[in-house]
Amino acid sequence: MDIKLLLERLAPDAAATFKRFPFAILLTACATAILVAGTNDLLAENETVWGLLCAGLATGAVFSLAGTLFQESRPTLRATGFVLTYVVPLVVVALFQVRDNNWFIPYLMPIAGFLWLSVLGFTEVGRGEARENNQNRFWWLNHRAVTTAIIAGAAFGLILLGIFAIERSLAILFGFANGEIFYKWVLPIIAAFFAPLYWFTTIPRLGDFDTKALDEPDFLSRAIGFLGQFILAPLLLAYAAILLAYVVQIAATRTLPQGMLGWMVMGFTLTGAATFLVLHPPFMRGRMLVRLFRRWWFALTVLPLALFAIALWTRIDAYGLTPDRVGLVAGGLWAAVVTLVYLAHRGDIRLIPAIAAIALLAISIGPWNIENAAFDSQSRRLDAVLTAGKISGPQTRPQLNPAQSDAAMSATEYLLGGDRGRLELARIL
Repeated sequence: MDIKLLLERLAPDAAATFKRFPFAILLTACATAILVAGTNDLLAENETVWGLLCAGLATGAVFSLAGTLFQESRPTLRATGFVLTYVVPLVVVALFQVRDNNWFIPYLMPIAGFLWLSVLGFTEVGRGEARENNQNRFWWLNHRAVTTAIIAGAAFGLILLGIFAIERSLAILFGFANGEIFYKWVLPIIAAFFAPLYWFTTIPRLGDFDTKALDEPDFLSRAIGFLGQFILAPLLLAYAAILLAYVVQIAATRTLPQGMLGWMVMGFTLTGAATFLVLHPPFMRGRMLVRLFRRWWFALTVLPLALFAIALWTRIDAYGLTPDRVGLVAGGLWAAVVTLVYLAHRGDIRLIPAIAAIALLAISIGPWNIENAAFDSQSRRLDAVLTAGKISGPQTRPQLNPAQSDAAMSATEYLLGGDRGRLELARIL
């Protein structure tokens, strides 16, 4: 019997998915092969290179999925669709082989890839009803994709438990104690290939969009809507009130914010943006709490973001940039841009992940990336402090005030955290 015909009979969804996402599946298969080979010690000793290649192939698969969705949404732009589906993923794979931190940091790319995937099928801006329809389609597809991704994760958890039970049963009942077959072959293949393949099969085609899903939701959509309406929205509104009260306290005491405030505000804005996305469909908008949240949310973020900017600037001015602070700067710019767009009545839910993807790509690629910007900042700070303290030559004595001593200590501690930093520290000293 023809293999293609057999596959279509046994697994019609899988056959259609191979036809729809061939390059993404190929990249996923290559990543799986490297993972299995590495798990079984079949590769050369340079684990970092193989690990980065595996991660690059997996991330490239996500970018290829995004390109396919673009092709489905904009069939007339064939050349652009081809580049996004095949060329961009290969560029991503190649970027993961760049070992110079001056130009590329790999760990943010997968997140940027999924954000890219969420919006690339909906690039037509449109106006009026067309724009609203594009936002509804964006919500519809991503709602289903996220839901089925969670189901795929839960299914893998069940498979993991099943494999453990089978392996233990064979070992106890029949003395078959070779668990390496399960844990070094079966489990990695299921986790890295079949679980993603299942998720690929659940990504709906853009042409399957039905407006009834927005007006007559199924049980799962109603459950998620309940979570957003009665739990997330009230909690976020209460949290906004707490942050506003803190702003009043700062104004009254004239004490600048310290500590974890930056991450608190960033978590607040991220959760709020996610809730805003959850509460987008028409079947939710007529409810009182949803109307209240959607009307006031972005206005309520203005003062917390101002507080965030003051706190972050205070820390950077005192202690320079670190990767965490570069990430907070990018996150703050994302939140500020989205807030300004919505306050100017130009809001579009597609902008929320799109601007976040741009921000992550900006701090991943180039000499200003999240690691290099921090490295350069700390190097310059330490060099400037030592120069100001006249620490040069065997006959000189340090003349550092307490603030300069703290600055030198914090920069030194940061540079001691890696080989590149220790080399720079040696050069400065």
